[in-house]
Amino acid sequence: MQEWRRLFNAPQLPFLFVQLPNCGVEQNCWPTLRNEQMDGLLLDNTAMIITLGLGEDNDLHPLNKHQIANELVAARMAMVKYRNGYANGPVATKAFIADGSIVVRFNLFDANKLVLKVGTFELDNRTEVIKLGSFFARRNVLKIALSKSITIHHGASIRYAWDNTPSIFIINDLGKPAAPFELPISKFENMDQIFSELY
Repeated sequence: MQEWRRLFNAPQLPFLFVQLPNCGVEQNCWPTLRNEQMDGLLLDNTAMIITLGLGEDNDLHPLNKHQIANELVAARMAMVKYRNGYANGPVATKAFIADGSIVVRFNLFDANKLVLKVGTFELDNRTEVIKLGSFFARRNVLKIALSKSITIHHGASIRYAWDNTPSIFIINDLGKPAAPFELPISKFENMDQIFSELY
């Protein structure tokens, strides 16, 4: 994107891109590619369309291009407000340990809160991958419970929708799916302070 901006001598040239949808006909590489696509949001004047749930699982190119086109048009309008990067669904920004749980913060953009369904996260704890299925959310903060038998190792990460055709169980109150993520788990932050900021 930066090369195109230099080529056209337009440092704020807007870029909109579509994150890979669910697709089960290739080897299991889509999660990593989706995560790499999110790096585009680190650049100003960019927007990403999250398309999980719009694919057919057996074809990389969704048939429902009309909805994706509408999402792109709406995202272009939203970029005026969110010049530091915009996505049409929740984007996880940070994960850390607090209050015996893994806490994940999200950027909600124009939405008001996260909406959760039943599902499981993956804790890559360096020596093993552990499924975690007890969680709740307040506005843009997600709290995933940890059993007392789990010790988080240095370099551990938390994953959501980490599959070619993942189960979608995080959306926002506008019905838009959250982007898949793999985030390193950082050191403790004060949980009471985090939740007090929400009210």
